[in-house]
Amino acid sequence: MWDNSICKVCGVKRGPVEYVYGFIQLMKRKTNEIIESYIEDKKCNREQAVAALNQFRPLKTLVKVLDEYNYMKYTRGFQGQSIATRATRASSPIPAGANNAI
Repeated sequence: MWDNSICKVCGVKRGPVEYVYGFIQLMKRKTNEIIESYIEDKKCNREQAVAALNQFRPLKTLVKVLDEYNYMKYTRGFQGQSIATRATRASSPIPAGANNAI
């Protein structure tokens, strides 16, 4: 882990072991929480939820979007609209056959 602000907020120490076994696992849990929240709010399946969330950054994974969110919020101090709020307000249809990989 290389970002002191994110480390502090997430309670992860800097270093490769902490990054792999602490931070990555934490981000995986947070990503799944975002997906589950969207599923509950929109009454859809996992594939549809991931596709809808991915429409904001179609060339990036949800993990990358979460990484950018952490950087903007904790390192840069940006207090803008949350990822979940943006996803909830999405109006475009969910593409058929969307990839559900995290």
